[in-house]
Amino acid sequence: MKLYQGSLGQYGMPDWQDNYMMTLLVRGTLKNGVFNPQVIFARDFMATANVIAPQLEWNFSNALKFTFGLNYKFRSEPAITA
Repeated sequence: MKLYQGSLGQYGMPDWQDNYMMTLLVRGTLKNGVFNPQVIFARDFMATANVIAPQLEWNFSNALKFTFGLNYKFRSEPAITA
């Protein structure tokens, strides 16, 4: 593991031998394909980190499409350092 202690806290990249991640994608269609919402959930179990990424695709016309999205990352508890 390449994790170091600095004056502002820990930094570096933990290198665990075994790590598990989970990803879930939920996608739908509304108004006959005009609106296509989706959300991605991801979880890194060793780092106790989470990502939620909602997105909305809006088909304004056959020639114009808008996509709005967000990527929110957070940690649920302190990471394991050993």
